[in-house]
Amino acid sequence: MSIVKVVVPEFHIYTPTTIKPKVPEFFPSKLNTSKDQYFADEAEDFEVTTFYHFPLLLLPNHSLWNYANNYLLNKLESIDLPHSTTLGSIADSIKYFGNYCLDNEIDYLVCTRKSNSPLRRYRRHLTDRIIKGELAASTAKSHMSNLVNFYRYLLSMENIKFEFPPWQDREAKIMISDKGRGGYIKTVKTSDVSQAIKGRIPTARKREHSTYEGRIIDGGELRPLNYHEQEILIKALKHLNNTEMTLIFLIGLCTGARLQTILTLRRENFQYVPEDSITEVAVYAGRYNKNGNGLVDSKGDKCIAIYFPIELYQKIQIYLNSERALKRHKKNQYPPTSIGLQYLFLSQQGHPFYMSKSDSNAKFYRQLPTGQAVTTFVCERLKPKLAELDFTASFKFHDTRATFGMNIVNHGLEQINSKDNIGESIDLLFRFVKVRMCHKDLSTTQQYFDLNANMKVVKEAKIGWEKHLKSLLEVA
Repeated sequence: MSIVKVVVPEFHIYTPTTIKPKVPEFFPSKLNTSKDQYFADEAEDFEVTTFYHFPLLLLPNHSLWNYANNYLLNKLESIDLPHSTTLGSIADSIKYFGNYCLDNEIDYLVCTRKSNSPLRRYRRHLTDRIIKGELAASTAKSHMSNLVNFYRYLLSMENIKFEFPPWQDREAKIMISDKGRGGYIKTVKTSDVSQAIKGRIPTARKREHSTYEGRIIDGGELRPLNYHEQEILIKALKHLNNTEMTLIFLIGLCTGARLQTILTLRRENFQYVPEDSITEVAVYAGRYNKNGNGLVDSKGDKCIAIYFPIELYQKIQIYLNSERALKRHKKNQYPPTSIGLQYLFLSQQGHPFYMSKSDSNAKFYRQLPTGQAVTTFVCERLKPKLAELDFTASFKFHDTRATFGMNIVNHGLEQINSKDNIGESIDLLFRFVKVRMCHKDLSTTQQYFDLNANMKVVKEAKIGWEKHLKSLLEVA
């Protein structure tokens, strides 16, 4: 038996009262321990009275874990409301920690020694999992950050007293990039249990190693496809004859957009009629983007522009007017207020492949779609077809992003004329790649250039070594 998370599709928040409201929103209820009749009044302390997909944690005996659920509920008092996926991730961190405590007979509300607090013991457990390769250091840090915030709530709001502090606050200095000021150092408060978590390999060294192995660390470990592999991928997609998946992969290869962004594109993004001289069309995404809406999701809600080559943009326009697309859109059980807000891609049953954070229809879904259909397509249909066509390397959808970036770098470097100012040209290309890839960290962009150079060095070294090895074998 363990702690479990359940998700309430439509979670109502109200204040119980014995005074009947003029316009009751809920049926009156009666507490088992009271003779009074209670009604539901509006909860004034919360930003919302209804929250969709609210996570609740249940103890092994199926009762509510009060402290944990009170903390999750407390999150709804914030002006900047968390998204349901964010709240779900916080609930997961608390659930994993709670089950660890149950399995090891640890009372999470007791701290008899500083070195043996529940958080420190759990941090050591997570570190062991990192060493074994079972968990990423970034995931472990996220868990510990969520748990420290949970304990802060226990101390400040629930007045829980500990014999020794469960963790120790520390100050850390981080560099903040600022175009106007050129960057500055900011002091932030952190915890020793979060700072103590280290990856098996430092990020800088991991990036260096990855580029020699043909990989890039860009929102995960990605492997850019070479030209031959890209041709095989397109050929496999053509054989599978799934129009939506083919367009989804083409967008990834031609724009470098992440799956979350691609799957939340709307019909209105493709209503523009370009002039003959136009070679690409920009589509904006993010919570507060140039178009003034947050309909298309982006990583971290950042305002970004995705540049569609005109040929691809027109292909999508043709698809949107096709019988196949219109048929799927008609099947959508929960259509938006206007046809323009409809998702670009829908499943055969008319369901979204991904639910945007701004979609008010999320309340109708017990489980929010987050691109699972694409993952299933890759594993069950695409990979077997790739194997048939002699594509033997590893592959995941996010590799299309790295492939897009490497294509720009490779073609760009080929076009730089040795007679020109090479340094200035490379710098301009670097900035271009950074903008198109929507990179925040310059070191991420640098990996694409390092990979280009490293592959040439490795290739030449390999040819030289094989030649030398052959001569040794001939002598022997």
